[in-house]
Amino acid sequence: MYHRPIHSDDAPLLARIYADPRAMRWLSADGLPLSDAAITQIVATNVTRWQTLGYGTWLFFDDADVFVGYAGLKPTAIGGADSIELLYGVVPDFWRQGVATTMVTTVLNYADTVLKLPRLVGYTLTSNTASQQVLLRHDFVYQGDISHVALPHYWYVRMRDC
Repeated sequence: MYHRPIHSDDAPLLARIYADPRAMRWLSADGLPLSDAAITQIVATNVTRWQTLGYGTWLFFDDADVFVGYAGLKPTAIGGADSIELLYGVVPDFWRQGVATTMVTTVLNYADTVLKLPRLVGYTLTSNTASQQVLLRHDFVYQGDISHVALPHYWYVRMRDC
């Protein structure tokens, strides 16, 4: 598997997740697929994030150059001021194949060695046990229940001495 930062023309790739009802059940506030315009805006925001912050979202591809998912970092208000969130999404055809674990490992290595981030947050729907296991496997510690976009979530924090 290999990865690269998101590019301005990557909306069609992200649509394999954001336009898929199976994935959006876990990723959107209303559980519905996103419009093309919303996906394009996500791409633009992430390109800008790389340019201004030096981190953002990577796209991941398998050895046959097939897009399998995304993972990255973004600023968030969840978990307090100046928090940075770990985020990830997997193309449904690649669920339960270790893709999320591999992507998260890559992002956390960058967070630890390049950015030297001592604290990251993550959150997941209370019903998304697969995502909860990914966070726990990477030393995120459960902090409590929160409401995010009016839905129940579990909130996690990962601390490091960098």
